[in-house]
Amino acid sequence: MLIDIAETLCYNIFSMEFMSVGQILLCVWLIAINALGIKLTVQDKLNAIKREWRVRESTLFWVAFLMGAPGIYLAMLAVRHKTKKFFFYMGIPMLCWWTLLIFSALFFILA
Repeated sequence: MLIDIAETLCYNIFSMEFMSVGQILLCVWLIAINALGIKLTVQDKLNAIKREWRVRESTLFWVAFLMGAPGIYLAMLAVRHKTKKFFFYMGIPMLCWWTLLIFSALFFILA
């Protein structure tokens, strides 16, 4: 089954075949939620430096759960934010795998 998902994903992405509307919307969602994750992580880092209000950790995890984990993880590494907290340096990479699994499954279903 995973091989079928990978084949469909590679075929639709790397061929010139037009993707379905659902697949396009899924890709737009992935880009938007990851951009939001990056923005929230960088904003939280800047607010921590200024000692202003902070973004809740639960908010970051909800964005990560909704397929924004890769963006949050990249921002964590880029601005060195929350890299010493156990739930972030272990939880966010696990949610990256979750994102890959859910994205692949939905992309295959929407094909």
